[in-house]
Amino acid sequence: MSETNLKPGVYRIETPPRPGCLQAVGTELDKPVMALPAGPTPGATQFWKVGHSQEGQYVINAFEHGPIPIQFGWGHDEVVRPDDPVLFSGTVANWNIHKAEDGFYQISVPGGPLGVTSLVDVEEQHVSLQASHSTLTEIK
Repeated sequence: MSETNLKPGVYRIETPPRPGCLQAVGTELDKPVMALPAGPTPGATQFWKVGHSQEGQYVINAFEHGPIPIQFGWGHDEVVRPDDPVLFSGTVANWNIHKAEDGFYQISVPGGPLGVTSLVDVEEQHVSLQASHSTLTEIK
């Protein structure tokens, strides 16, 4: 994986087309972020403000126009397990965002067991964490 050069800004977070595109939508506080077909979803958050948090990490907050800033965004349980949902939460978590070799961005949970990355993916119409095992090879 290469390092990210993602600039802070407002984004729609979507899956690569396979065959249809799904977008991340926040519909209800403390419930999973939904993965719904691209298009308007009245009363739901469809745009996300991505900004820097800690060194090399990001936060993903709801973006809404209006006089009162929204303090909700992407969160997860304190102990992350495979298949856990990404939550639309008042406790916004830190995320790693890296540009993959295919040109798409991958969002993952910082930390975790060595060699296991919890990547954000889609599971049964909601955004969830999927374990992706990687290996480390020493370069001599």
